[in-house]
Parts: sequence; structure tokens; C-alpha cells
Amino acid sequence: MVVVGDDGATRLSSEFAILLQDIETALQDSGEIAELREMADAMKMMKETLSNPEIAKSNADSQRTPLEPLPEIFDAIEACDVEAVRAALKNWDVNAAVGEYEATALYHAMSCMHETSLEVINLLLDEG
Repeated sequence: MVVVGDDGATRLSSEFAILLQDIETALQDSGEIAELREMADAMKMMKETLSNPEIAKSNADSQRTPLEPLPEIFDAIEACDVEAVRAALKNWDVNAAVGEYEATALYHAMSCMHETSLEVINLLLDEG
């Protein structure tokens, strides 16, 4: 739904506008449905954000920047593999900060989107 032009500028596709209109029509026809209202509001915010040329360019630039690979310990944390975390800690400073947001292993464990292992968190707390 987001298109990056040859100039690197980000814009919304025509399908985006059609979908937003369909959602607005559904809201008018069926009354306020919380999920539809949230989706419509999020899409409007996205439209406003990407209409700002500076934000659109920044967004396009960030999409072209390759991501740093995560350290082995972060993979073990995401897998909730206590033994792999313990093994990775032998070669890892538990307080080391990594990446753009300077995340530590504990921060990464606390912010895992899929699962969080209390055993892993306790191990990291004990280590540092």
C-alpha cells in the first residue's frame, strides 16, 4: 500500500485510498465498530504522516538502510532457550548495548514480541 518512487519519496498507492474509503463507508452503513474505527484512524494517521515530505523521505531512507544482524544471545533469548543464553553469556558482556536503540540482552528479553521466558530474564538479572 506504500509505494517508493524513483526519487525515493514514499507515497500511498491508489489501493490505499480505495480501502480507506471502503472502511469509511462500512462505518457509515453499519454504525461504529471499534475495530473499523481504529483501522480508519490508523490509516488516516499514516496518510497524514506520509504526506509530510520530510517524514516520507526519512521513512524511505530508513527502509534502504540494512539492519545490523542481532548477536547470537538475542537469537537465544527470542527462542526462550535458557541453555543457549547461558552458553552465549560466556562470550558476551550482559550489559553490552547493541544496535540503534542500544538494547541490552535484558532489555531485549523484556521486549520480545512473541514470548518472554521468565527463566531467561532471571538468568540475565543474575548475571548482571
